[in-house]
Amino acid sequence: FCRTQSKAFLQTSETVANIEPIIKYFTKDTSFFQCQNLVTCFNGKTLVPSFEKGLLIIGDYGNGKTSILTSLEIAFKETYLQAINENWHNVKDWNDLRFSGVKSHQVVTEFETLENHEAKDNFYKKYSSFRFYFDDVKKEKTASNYGKSEIIKEIIEKRYDKKAKMYITCNYKEGCPNDLQEALYEFGDRYGGHIYDRIFEMFNIIEFTGKSFRQ
Repeated sequence: FCRTQSKAFLQTSETVANIEPIIKYFTKDTSFFQCQNLVTCFNGKTLVPSFEKGLLIIGDYGNGKTSILTSLEIAFKETYLQAINENWHNVKDWNDLRFSGVKSHQVVTEFETLENHEAKDNFYKKYSSFRFYFDDVKKEKTASNYGKSEIIKEIIEKRYDKKAKMYITCNYKEGCPNDLQEALYEFGDRYGGHIYDRIFEMFNIIEFTGKSFRQ
């Protein structure tokens, strides 16, 4: 795990199974499609994983979701800069891996500081382009600037329209531990049925298992 984390990675069969599909996704290893923690069926419906989709990672709090994405964000950025400095032949490949991470509540806080419509337009342009990782989605507050708004919902909609890849981490629904179904239904409850439907179009769904590292 990245150097910003206070605890070392504990290698167990569960933690390896959690991380395996993420590493194979970014390296485009076709065995990604056979990973045990990749969700390929939900409510009797067959899901179709794809390297063209983003990632939606769901699990209990503290079991490494944020740590692994933060680690990869830093690793891809630093390797890309090294590739530029040393004139590697595969600079574009490393550039294509880069993404920026932000906590969902910070996105809402940023939105609420906007002072005019031009700033609002620039805000949505920023979060609707490039590749972004949004951490702790569904836990952010509803924005109150320019009326009540679900900012993450609006970002998902805009990125869906642009076919812009994104990554999300979130916890199980409060009071429903280890219940993937309720965790996904919560997207519909919070953001509306059309967002719930788009989840399956936009994301490979990965379920993290295991206890919190914070205990």
